[in-house]
Amino acid sequence: SIYKRRHRRVAFSKLGQTWWLNFRKRQEKNITIQPADSVVRGRTACVRTEAVDQFFRLLNSVTNTHGLRDKPHQIYSCSETSFQLGRKKNILPKSISLGCKPAPSSRDHISILACFNAAAGDIPPFIIYSKAYPGGVCYKTQGPPDALYGWSDSGCINSELFKKWFLKHFLIHAPKERPLLLLLDGHKSPVSLEVVESARKEDIILLSLPPHCSHILQPLDAGLFVVLKQHFASLTGTGCAADSHFTVSKKEFSGVFKQTYQVTKEEEGVMIVKEGFGKCGIYPLDHFVNNDVHLMPPHGLSPAAGTSLLISAQSAPSVELTATGPSS
Repeated sequence: SIYKRRHRRVAFSKLGQTWWLNFRKRQEKNITIQPADSVVRGRTACVRTEAVDQFFRLLNSVTNTHGLRDKPHQIYSCSETSFQLGRKKNILPKSISLGCKPAPSSRDHISILACFNAAAGDIPPFIIYSKAYPGGVCYKTQGPPDALYGWSDSGCINSELFKKWFLKHFLIHAPKERPLLLLLDGHKSPVSLEVVESARKEDIILLSLPPHCSHILQPLDAGLFVVLKQHFASLTGTGCAADSHFTVSKKEFSGVFKQTYQVTKEEEGVMIVKEGFGKCGIYPLDHFVNNDVHLMPPHGLSPAAGTSLLISAQSAPSVELTATGPSS
């Protein structure tokens, strides 16, 4: 592709390893090699320019109308990420017979609903177990301070758990300043009518991201979740290497996650959270931070693909659905 862009004729069909090694050596100060994020194809197909443009117009209107443009501590974003307690394959030298890095053998699925504001202040995490709570009460005493716990069949958030989190956790730990803006993931966001009514009463604005856009618009996905999983993997891997009988089951998870979550209180974590809001253009507000590299061409967008949900405390009692794509 480099030769084609320079309109140079190539006498061979494929560049060789020698060319690649020499190219890397020549350009070592200008290029970096990083693993690409795995994004479901359906997501990229739905990330259209109109959806993102309409979201930022709406976000700009909300922040200006409610005086939130310079109040990062009142702009929150919540998102869910999961942890799989199991063994993971690892690339090792041939001289090592062990084909994978030591890790717990449990296959339990546990989700975390995290919530941070643009100033890196947090709402204590919501830990969601699959199928049932762990036995005993030690999982609560050894977990992160003030964490909330729940369970579902899938180990993921649902409307009942989200209602529990919003009414009994977010409202308690959120600052008293009003209004607050809470960004939600747009795809199948579990917002019930009771949550909407409570948000309106409490002067909290709920704004959902366009569907399938969390990988470019969700601040927590932009860095914090990667760091949390790296720290978690490091802790579990180190424990297994030191003790072959070391395991992280549902009972032990909260204790290990407490150590993992501690990074959010340190300078590194605070900077990563703030950078996440900046990378996504949420705070400081920057519509153009997501350039065309991340966006698909504008044609072919269905009206439902770019729907944003906005519930303002000052708005009418009904839920306002704003389509971010052209109608057909």
